[in-house]
Amino acid sequence: MQGAGRATWVAAALAGTLAWTVNAGTAAAQESDLVRAGATELKGDILKEDFRELEIKTSAGSMKKAWKDVTAVVYKATPAAFAESEKLYRARQYTKAIDGYKSTVDDAGKGARDLFKQHAWYKLCMCYLMTRRYEDAITNFRGLLTFAPESKYLREIHTGIMRAYVDKGDGASAGPAIASAKNASKMTPLGDEFDAWVDFYTARQQEMTGKGPEALGSFTALAAAARSPLVQGEAAIAKGRVQMALGQTDGAEKSFRDALEKAVTANARAAAAGQLAELLIKKADGKDLPKLREAAWACALGIAVHYPEPGDASEGHERALFFAGQAYEALAAATPKSKDGRDIGAEEFKPKAAAAYRDLLDHYPDSFFADKARKRGVD
Repeated sequence: MQGAGRATWVAAALAGTLAWTVNAGTAAAQESDLVRAGATELKGDILKEDFRELEIKTSAGSMKKAWKDVTAVVYKATPAAFAESEKLYRARQYTKAIDGYKSTVDDAGKGARDLFKQHAWYKLCMCYLMTRRYEDAITNFRGLLTFAPESKYLREIHTGIMRAYVDKGDGASAGPAIASAKNASKMTPLGDEFDAWVDFYTARQQEMTGKGPEALGSFTALAAAARSPLVQGEAAIAKGRVQMALGQTDGAEKSFRDALEKAVTANARAAAAGQLAELLIKKADGKDLPKLREAAWACALGIAVHYPEPGDASEGHERALFFAGQAYEALAAATPKSKDGRDIGAEEFKPKAAAAYRDLLDHYPDSFFADKARKRGVD
């Protein structure tokens, strides 16, 4: 598990946060797994990990530690393919990371530790999700759930399945996935934050199946009093998006501004900024320079604090970078030429647009917005 101050499991569910440290198996590799729980340090062999706890066999015997008490886990020598895929995953090169995770899943029990099968399988699912291979993601999430019904990633598996159906636009299948997640939490309480995400994806299903007013009511309630600050922020952004779809542009603008002000993560701040910029660009209609400048400023604000750490949720940053480029392009076209005929808009803003698109492609080559950026003449 990660130390205090890092992303919660839900951030992992959104984008696959790294949750352990691996040892690639060099000559100097440690001989035992290491578990830190507060001031206690345990060395031995980790026998099992489920969503409640891990079990480690030490020289003093076997003992269990609840994840809430664990501050760090360092594994002994791990499969080389797994370690290489971890590097690629941290670099957001999800497509390239797939093969190493697949081979680790396939090799478990045949030389590789079974322990790593669920780690590799979960990361494989996330690679498919991040590269929009939704059917592969769903199939593998379900396979992992069958393999490990009480998996360490039980919450993330259900959240990932809900997200995959919603992101691929399959509202009919999202319903049973949401019902399954609700049932799982009834059978074994998975926490307020998980239940809040179930409520969020219920509202997303309403949104994508044409129930705009109903979705707006659900998102409004979540934005006001969700059981998770992270869900609250996402709901505030979604509320604005639904308002845009319903033609309530002034209400949407207020929602995005509120979300930008109250965001609790860098990615949520950037997502709100990108949505606000998209709306302002539409309102500007290629003419309103102050609105276009504010759109560019909003994106700069959204991405200025810091980039998400490798493996953290990044969709918001991707959106903010893309719409920064859009805002700068619009400014280049709308800025009047100087009295001597110089195209000062192109001189000032086209390089900034290209830089934003290039930044997007450099940091997020598998992004939904990557192809759109390439079509702007950036590679």
